[in-house]
Amino acid sequence: MLALREVSLAFGGLQAVDRVDLDVDQGEIAGLIGPNGAGKTTVFNLITGIYAPDAGTITFQGQAIHGQPPHRITAMGIARTFQNIRLFGSASALENVMMARHCRTRSGSLAAIFRTRAQQQEEAETRARALELLEFVELDDVRDVRAADLPYGRQRRLEIARALATEPQLILLDEPAAGMNETESDSLVRLIRRIRDELGKTVLLIEHDMRVVMGLCDRITVLNFGRRLAHGRPEEVRRDPKVIEAYLGRE
Repeated sequence: MLALREVSLAFGGLQAVDRVDLDVDQGEIAGLIGPNGAGKTTVFNLITGIYAPDAGTITFQGQAIHGQPPHRITAMGIARTFQNIRLFGSASALENVMMARHCRTRSGSLAAIFRTRAQQQEEAETRARALELLEFVELDDVRDVRAADLPYGRQRRLEIARALATEPQLILLDEPAAGMNETESDSLVRLIRRIRDELGKTVLLIEHDMRVVMGLCDRITVLNFGRRLAHGRPEEVRRDPKVIEAYLGRE
C-alpha cells in the first residue's frame, strides 16, 4: 500500500532522513520506532506532504505522492494524528470530527450561506457519521464537551476519530499512547485493533511504549540517526543486537 524508496531529507547541515526504505502492506499494523531524534516524525511529515523529500520516492497504492500538498494526500486516503495534540480546543468533540469531513463534502460557501437542500442533507450526513465515529472511539457521551476540557486520554481518542472522519485507507498515529497509564494504553491497543479489524484500515504508528508496539504490530521498522537500522517481525526486531544497542537497551 505504501512504499518509501531511498527517501532523504536534510535541514541545513542536519541529515534528518537518510535513504530510508519503508513498506506498509494493506491490512497490517506496522510500527516505526527508534530513539528520540531518529527521524520518525519527519518520515510521517514526508508521507503526509508537510515536507517534500530531497531525494527518493513515496508511493501510495502505486501512485507517487512525494511533493503533493497535504490536502491532496488526505483526499487520496491518508490521515494522521500528531505527537502534540492539535484539536480545535474551543470546539466541541462533535464539531471537531465534523470539521474533518470537509475533504469529503461537495457543498461550497454559497450553498452554506443559502442553506440549500443539498447542503442541509450533506450536513446531516456529516453529523451522523461524526456521531458514529465518536461512538466507535467511546466518546459519544462527551460529544458536546469542548475538546480543551476533555481529559488527555480522551483528547487522544478524539484525534483518532477526527482522522477517521476523513475516510482514510491508511492512518498514521504519532505516539498515540504517549502520557497514558497502563490501563489507558491497553484500551488504546484494543481500539487500534478494531480500527484495522472492524473498519478495514491499515495503520502505521510511531510509539515508544514497547509493550504496545510488540503486542500490536505485525512488522516493525527501526530508525536511528535518520537511517533504517532494522526491519522485521516484533520477535526478530527484539532480538536484533543492533536494535538492542541503539534503542531497546536504553529502555
